[in-house]
Amino acid sequence: FVGSVSRAAARAMHGDAITSESTAAVAERLATARKLEQATMRRPLLHLHLHALHTRTDRTGGAFVMGPVVRLAKLWVSGHGLWSHLSEEAVELLVACVFVHPQPYQAPRSAACGFMRFLRLVAQWDWENEPLLVNLNDGFAPDAGSEVLKSFMESRDRGTSPHMFIVTPDDRDATGAWVPFWTDRSHPTEFALKRLVQLASDSLSLLERLFGLQAAGEYSAKQMAPLWTALFQSSPNEAGLDVILRLKPDRAVLGAGAGSRGSAKIYKNLVQTQRLIVGMNPIAAFAGEVQNLVGHLFQVFYDPFRGDWLGLKWVPNALDPVPLRIAVAGFAMPLQDQDVDQASASKKARTTKEAKRGFLVVPNLAEVCTEIEHIGAGLVDSIHLV
Repeated sequence: FVGSVSRAAARAMHGDAITSESTAAVAERLATARKLEQATMRRPLLHLHLHALHTRTDRTGGAFVMGPVVRLAKLWVSGHGLWSHLSEEAVELLVACVFVHPQPYQAPRSAACGFMRFLRLVAQWDWENEPLLVNLNDGFAPDAGSEVLKSFMESRDRGTSPHMFIVTPDDRDATGAWVPFWTDRSHPTEFALKRLVQLASDSLSLLERLFGLQAAGEYSAKQMAPLWTALFQSSPNEAGLDVILRLKPDRAVLGAGAGSRGSAKIYKNLVQTQRLIVGMNPIAAFAGEVQNLVGHLFQVFYDPFRGDWLGLKWVPNALDPVPLRIAVAGFAMPLQDQDVDQASASKKARTTKEAKRGFLVVPNLAEVCTEIEHIGAGLVDSIHLV
């Protein structure tokens, strides 16, 4: 099964025609097969290599420090609302890279050092022009670098290259080409990657400042608490978002209603009116609903663990006028001034009969906000347009 699907996926990725099925059906089948292959084969293999790296105590091993660094990195990614734009495996590979390739330093031997190296890698790597090779288990051949670079250049020329091209020795498709399996064109998006890099640069500067104050003896835990909070959490008002949904804190945060610090007080002689539901994450579930509803119009940003907000950013070209058709009929409204705005429509729109007759539409933001408020009833506190 995996072999046949992988070969079909490779043919599709390299432009070969598949005529037995419609394009949409093939794309859906390949996406399902890719998810199945990741869940049953690639993810267990990757986690096996990462665990081995974490327990190694040699020169480039994790020395049981890599785990805490991964937790700090994931806390940092989620706290800045980028959890849905970077897979957990991608974060783990970025952390693994600072242990496998520590040059010109030695591998980190403390969580703080490892976290700083992670931030420096994200902030300073040339993601636009260079792939990132993570040599887990020393699996790369001597000439793998040139082969990966060739695959990277070819995918970039086709316009299918992920914005973060991260590969391991196991990331080959059926044709032998190197393909990132833990990032794709929309994870992260170009906007999310720029924000990720900027946040990493700012966080690294702040962390160096905190350690400098501590080394100079000018560190006060009470005075520095806001700086530590800013390191791992940022305000959505500074994220360049277009719509910000404020959520009710007592219902949005994971473990809400369980008392302070997430500890529930249980009394046998009293009837419990609130119960914790294991595995229930209100904000992640709500974000998933929003993504399914308006994912074609917006990028979604949120923190599933400590957040009380959800942000939306228009996808590129989402506001361009397009001809009215079934695919765009949802959340669409007629263009107010067809004569003026028709000139700004896409070339494809201008050449269709619908455009010539004036049936151009744009997204209806008011309708979008109303529908989101409806599905988030009881969770959404307010909606702000930036």
